[in-house]
Amino acid sequence: MLDKLIDLIIQIWDVLFPIVKIYDYEQAVVMRNGKFLKIWTAGRHYKIPYFDDVLNHHVSTTTIALSPQSLTTKDGQSIVVKGMIKYKVTDIHAFLILVNDAKDAMVDSTMGIIRETVNERDWVEVQTGKIDGLISSRVTKAMKEYGIAVEKVTLTDMAIMKSFRLFLGEHTIV
Repeated sequence: MLDKLIDLIIQIWDVLFPIVKIYDYEQAVVMRNGKFLKIWTAGRHYKIPYFDDVLNHHVSTTTIALSPQSLTTKDGQSIVVKGMIKYKVTDIHAFLILVNDAKDAMVDSTMGIIRETVNERDWVEVQTGKIDGLISSRVTKAMKEYGIAVEKVTLTDMAIMKSFRLFLGEHTIV
C-alpha cells in the first residue's frame, strides 16, 4: 500500500517538476500535448509542466540474446540455432515514436532473417562463420527504418538435433 502511494507521488513529481536531466548514454523525445516537439541530448532541459512529456531511452551499444529456434537446412538437417544481436539506437524519434516496441520488431525480424538464411543453405555452409556476416547485413538493412544500427548478429550456438514427432490418430468411440 505504501509503495503505491510512493509511486503516485513520484509520478506527480515527474509531471509537475520543470527540469529534466538527460544522461550521456540517453536521448529523449519531447511531446507537447501528445505531438512530437523535439529531441533532447545529454544535459539539463526545461519543460512546461503538465503539457510536455519526455520519453528518454538508452542509445549506447546494447546486446540482446535471441531464444533458440529449430530450423531445417536446405539438405534436410534439423538444427537448433541460438544467437545475439549487438546494436545501438541512432534515431530516437523513429525508435520511440514511429514503431511500436522496436526491440520486439528487431528480435522478430532477426529471427525471421536467420530462418530464411539457414533454409537457403546446407549444413556445411551454415557451420562456416560466413553466414554471420550475411545475416548481419540483411538485418542492418531491415532495421534502419526503426532507428537502429545493428553492429553485428552472431550465431552463438548451433547443433544438429534429432526430432521425434508423435502422431495421434483419430479415436472414435462407438
